[in-house]
Amino acid sequence: MPEFSADRASCFVFSYKEGLLSKLAHDLKFAVTRFSITTDEAGVPKEASFDLTSLDLVCQMVEGKEHGPMSRSDRDKILDHAFDDVLDVKRHPRATFAIDAVVPEGDGHRVKGTLTLHGTSRALSFTSQREGDDEVAEIRLNQPDFGVKPFSAMLGALKVRPDVLVRIELRKG
Repeated sequence: MPEFSADRASCFVFSYKEGLLSKLAHDLKFAVTRFSITTDEAGVPKEASFDLTSLDLVCQMVEGKEHGPMSRSDRDKILDHAFDDVLDVKRHPRATFAIDAVVPEGDGHRVKGTLTLHGTSRALSFTSQREGDDEVAEIRLNQPDFGVKPFSAMLGALKVRPDVLVRIELRKG
């Protein structure tokens, strides 16, 4: 069965800061570096599995643009919070998406299925679009819908918005 993995695809997660002290923090871009998207013989995606223990911090974002490297210590602290306090990867190391339907829509597809994250399953529907030779989907996920408590510090004066953006890029070539 054909498959997409990190050599032919990318999976990024974007988190956004909020709160009274948000000026002290950064929006962040993460990458899930180990995942697979299995397809049928015709190349239509059927299921996806994401190893959340492979989450890596790519960079900080400023006004939607990638912005310089972070210190090793800041990077490690952020990843520790993501693994332990937010995602609890020891108990929930994987996220899966069982795909029920992929239907052409516009210059992309409408995808429907069930996402299981943090031990909670929910129906999910999104569209993908062509970007050059790639097929790209951007999915907004509300963390609390899956039992995930967004990061918060300093009595909530510094926190991550409940919604994160997941961007999946499939390289066809």
